[in-house]
Amino acid sequence: MICALITTLKTQSEMLENKITALKIISNLCNGPNLVISALNTCAVDGFLTVAKFLITSKKGGKYKQNQYLAPYALDIFKSIFKQSKVQLLTILQNIPGMRTLLKEK
Repeated sequence: MICALITTLKTQSEMLENKITALKIISNLCNGPNLVISALNTCAVDGFLTVAKFLITSKKGGKYKQNQYLAPYALDIFKSIFKQSKVQLLTILQNIPGMRTLLKEK
């Protein structure tokens, strides 16, 4: 199930409504038990990094229109993660390369 959610987020041709629904489901899963949280970060799905990539809204030559629309939903996920302050979640985020840089910008 988690793999299907992340695949939905990664697919460029997927409808925005489906991506928003997937982001809301991931937000709810972050409130779950530690095994579910660990499953979001397996190397096969790299869920947190995929969600964090939606925070990148501009590039040198222009803007990512889809990311501009999805960024508030992704930002809400990370805000709730930091609000909960679950040790396992924070440890996972610290160990993902480039995550600190992405989150500092937002």
